[in-house]
Amino acid sequence: MKLQLTFGNKIRLALIGVVLVFALFTSIYFPMEEEKLLVQSYNEKIESLSETISLGVTIGLKNGDMTATQRAFDYAKSKPGIRVIALVSDNEIVVSYPTGIESIDEFTKADSLVSVTSPVKTDEFEGKIIVAGSKEEINASVAEARFAAILFSVIFLFVGLVIAVLFSKSMAKPITQLNDAAKKVSEGDLEVNLVVKSKDEIGSLAVSFNHMITKIKES
Repeated sequence: MKLQLTFGNKIRLALIGVVLVFALFTSIYFPMEEEKLLVQSYNEKIESLSETISLGVTIGLKNGDMTATQRAFDYAKSKPGIRVIALVSDNEIVVSYPTGIESIDEFTKADSLVSVTSPVKTDEFEGKIIVAGSKEEINASVAEARFAAILFSVIFLFVGLVIAVLFSKSMAKPITQLNDAAKKVSEGDLEVNLVVKSKDEIGSLAVSFNHMITKIKES
């Protein structure tokens, strides 16, 4: 059996479809973009910190100040979210925070960390600084953004559905009245008179319909 939809229901379904698509788009797209921006910003932050440590260590090595490395590490450790700092040369860890790290790979390849490498080079030493920061802050911010996007989508969906129903009714009502009037005329009832409330195409059609009934009565 073929499903027959009224004009009002067709409008209603079309509007609801648009609202659903927009709500779904909002709940998915904006959190993804927020995550990209946060990750990019955090990468830049870690990269800047890594370059700062690298510069401090390089200057210290050139001047023979071995405490410069420790001061640079202490500065980095004071930054929130920093989990690993290491000075590496020939794949060997020279000094690290926390101490006792045997392999840096477990940190640089961890999904929960953002790691950045900066070179350290003097006439007598060549290596690199590796800094790894936690993604906990990013994940928390993304979760908040996702919750806000979902909440907004739900509110928008509810408001959109209400507007869709009211708008579809206002659109379909004059057409339904015109259709009912046409049925009455086809059954011989010429006392039909449509009340014209709009000046758009539907209102013009209603005026023409009333005029047609008047002409039929006069004939």
